[in-house]
Amino acid sequence: PPPPIRASTPALNSMLGARVVTALVLVALLVPVLFFAPVKVASFVALGIMALANWEWTRLLGWSNARAAVSAAAFVVAAVLADAWLGAPAIHAVMLIAVGFWCVLVPWWFSAGLPARLWAARWPLIALGWFVLAAAWWAIDAALQRGPVYLLSILLIVWASDVAAYFAGRTWGRHKLAPSISPGKTWEGVAGAMVGVLALAGVFLAFAGAVPAPTFVAFMHAQTPWPVLVAIIVVLVALGIVGDLFESMLKRRAGVKDSSHLLPGHGGVFDRIDAVLPVLPAAMLIEWIVTGHLFG
Repeated sequence: PPPPIRASTPALNSMLGARVVTALVLVALLVPVLFFAPVKVASFVALGIMALANWEWTRLLGWSNARAAVSAAAFVVAAVLADAWLGAPAIHAVMLIAVGFWCVLVPWWFSAGLPARLWAARWPLIALGWFVLAAAWWAIDAALQRGPVYLLSILLIVWASDVAAYFAGRTWGRHKLAPSISPGKTWEGVAGAMVGVLALAGVFLAFAGAVPAPTFVAFMHAQTPWPVLVAIIVVLVALGIVGDLFESMLKRRAGVKDSSHLLPGHGGVFDRIDAVLPVLPAAMLIEWIVTGHLFG
């Protein structure tokens, strides 16, 4: 095969500049919503983000922009109606099934390969997209009930894992994690992600008294012993990696680099939240299991 085409330095600088500008714009838009808007407003903004991810998900599966837009609009209506009609036990059950999808079915697809019939049919994968995106939205809504700091602390676990994995993989990466799915990811990157998030957890605990609201790690630390807390963190990091690899698998099958070009320098919304989709429902389910409120 021909050697890979490497971007020139000016192109890399331009992409980095776009990435930074986009990140700053997103922070400027989302932080006020997260910290100053009513919870319902922040929740519906999150639903809008999930709808954009739904649009990208269906486009990856071969739907046109127009059909994908119809899917995204229908997803919003269905999610709102389900939120109004379903009680907490039913919503928790949906989230539990969604986490089961990430824990069982997706890793099996990594080892056995995404079934060709499933990819050709498209509809089952589109339905799964609705399912896991709705579960992630309900997890965001539940986390927001505890406050923006609580939600942000879960998101920071995902972001810290991603950053630590990137730098550890670049520095020490030798052993490929899933070369047929995402050749750039390594086991050394996974180890770096684990260490990085455990270090972040230590920071959360060290400054717990200085934060006006509890973080997820501090809350779990108050409810569980150290070994259980470490196990929870390891599980969440692992689930984030599974979510990242799953999107990489979809993009590889679709033959594209990014889920869309909605976010200059970053790709698409799905590219930014792929690891969040399994982590948020899992984190909230863990909280409900620990506190005895799983189906309450």
